[in-house]
Amino acid sequence: MDKRVLLIVPVALLGFALWKTPSEAPKISGFFENQPTLVSSRVQGRVKRLAVREGDTVQAGQLLIELESQTSQAELESLQRQAEQARQQYLEVQAGTRPEEIRRQQAVVEELEANYQKLANGARSEEIAQARAAERAAQAGYARAQRGLTAEERAQLKARVDSAAAEERVTAAEVERFRPLWEKEEISRQDFDRKTATAERARQSRKDAEEAYLRAQRGTPREELEQSRQQWLQARAAWELLAHGTRPEEVRAAAARVEQARAQLDQLRNGDTREQRAQKRAAMQAAQASLRSQRDRVDERLVKAVEGGQVERIPVAVGDLVNPGATLLRLANPRDVWIRVYVPEAKLAHIQVGGPVQIQVDGLGAQLKGHIESINTRGEFKPANLQSSEERARQVFGVKVRLDQPDERVKPGLYADVKL
Repeated sequence: MDKRVLLIVPVALLGFALWKTPSEAPKISGFFENQPTLVSSRVQGRVKRLAVREGDTVQAGQLLIELESQTSQAELESLQRQAEQARQQYLEVQAGTRPEEIRRQQAVVEELEANYQKLANGARSEEIAQARAAERAAQAGYARAQRGLTAEERAQLKARVDSAAAEERVTAAEVERFRPLWEKEEISRQDFDRKTATAERARQSRKDAEEAYLRAQRGTPREELEQSRQQWLQARAAWELLAHGTRPEEVRAAAARVEQARAQLDQLRNGDTREQRAQKRAAMQAAQASLRSQRDRVDERLVKAVEGGQVERIPVAVGDLVNPGATLLRLANPRDVWIRVYVPEAKLAHIQVGGPVQIQVDGLGAQLKGHIESINTRGEFKPANLQSSEERARQVFGVKVRLDQPDERVKPGLYADVKL
């Protein structure tokens, strides 16, 4: 047999064996990661209560931390009143002017018109005469207060005192005369009470007469004298105003008030314009928007979990004053973990997104199944200039791998080997 044939057969068998034997899949190391949620609040407040502890598992919507915020609550109540006021004003504009408001404004216009006509035409002669008579009477009263009582008037007051004292003695004697009869039940209690009441009235009349006589003796008090003087000055001013007539500026002011009242009456009759209704509606919407915004800020006092997870760390304590946006709690989802490995450029063509992988986690005996979730489009850890094939071999691409089925034993920070 030819020696060349003997040489070709072993070489072919060797190639066939190499083609049939699969090459071992590349194995790359990495560690598991996750993206924690940093829980914060949009408002400032003091930590009132911690509803969870580190390591607790929470559900979406569960209360985590409660903040104190007295200012926010007070502002909310104020905005509630403002929003309700704006709503009532808008409803009032929509309903239009009520008939009683028009009648009320009509009465105001008529009163102002009558006052204007009176000022414009001047006072009548009988009004001037009445004012003059009132001024003279007030002047006479002031003069009498200055002069005091005459001797005849004092004598009359003294005679009134004597008469009242005599009447008191007579009635008192009547009571004493009828008392034994009442005690012996010879007269009724009603008759005796009438005698007693008559004597009491006589005693009070005597006291009043004596006080009047004493005031007359002392003269008019200073405060009464000043009061009488002021009454006279007011009466004289009223008479002079009517006698001399109204000043032109007062007439013009009265006319202006009439025009203003007429304009308000026309506005009530015609109703609000479309622009005014739109302004009231916009004011109501703005007040309601401010109220909703403040309610959201008040709700921010109750910090809740946006999604379920595990509490990793609580960097605040009860009593701490925290600012808006400050981290109050760190929350992680133990089921949302992945591992990132770096694949050399030469192996990149053999993998694709969604491709299966085998994951060997340190400390776990079994291999876990996973898949490629994403591949970075740019290389990393490469030299500044890739001039040669050796340098290009140093370029790697980040690949994100996720477990097909979440495993509670796998936690962030655990190292693992990934077979692509």
